[in-house]
Amino acid sequence: MNLSDAMKTQAEGVIDDLVEAVGDIRAAVVSTEDGFELVSRARDDAQASRLSAMASSMAALGAMAGEECEIGGFRSITLEADSGFILMLQTTHAETSLILSVIADSQALVGKVLLYGKKSVARLAAS
Repeated sequence: MNLSDAMKTQAEGVIDDLVEAVGDIRAAVVSTEDGFELVSRARDDAQASRLSAMASSMAALGAMAGEECEIGGFRSITLEADSGFILMLQTTHAETSLILSVIADSQALVGKVLLYGKKSVARLAAS
């Protein structure tokens, strides 16, 4: 997939602002709906690639669950684990559908990550 440099630059700014505003973030990735990493800020590159692939699968599951339960399309998924949580939010950009994935430490506030995550996907959609 060939995405514009302007879109990548915008996504980099969105992720940088998110990481700075929230703190306690292990990784933040913007990827396409089909699992290709656009930009990331992660402790290691392999983690970002795996997160992009997982986001694609989770978005597909979320879409099917919403459809089967008749509650509408997928917008976000939060997965809580022993030492942190993962938040995945989907948005539509003029060029493609995007997923913002965030891995946060357990001390991060879920509501704060969700708030800034939603602001971030709104910026991505508007760019």
